[in-house]
Amino acid sequence: MSFSYEGTPRRDNILVSPVESEHSSQLIIPKNMKSRTNIGYVKSVGPDVKDIKAGDLVLYDAFASYGAEISLMTDGEETRFMLLKDYDIQLTLKKVEIL
Repeated sequence: MSFSYEGTPRRDNILVSPVESEHSSQLIIPKNMKSRTNIGYVKSVGPDVKDIKAGDLVLYDAFASYGAEISLMTDGEETRFMLLKDYDIQLTLKKVEIL
C-alpha cells in the first residue's frame, strides 16, 4: 500500500507509523503484543528535532504524554499513525528481535 501526504510536523513533533505486523523486515513481535506496540517507523519530523530522522525505527513511551493517534483510510484500508513529541522517543533501534 502506498501513502502520500503533504506536510511536516511542527516544532518538536514526530510522525510515527507503529509496527503492527507480526513480522517486519527487521522486527519480530509476539502475537500478544500485536494490538498495541510502542515500536514504529518515523515518517517525518518537525524542524526542532535534531537526532531523529525519517526512516528510523524507534521505541517510544507506551504512555506518551502527547501521543495523538491519527487514522487515515487509503485504498479501503486504515493506516494508523502516532504524533509524538521528541521526548517521547526512548531510543533509536538498529535491529530488534523480541522473543
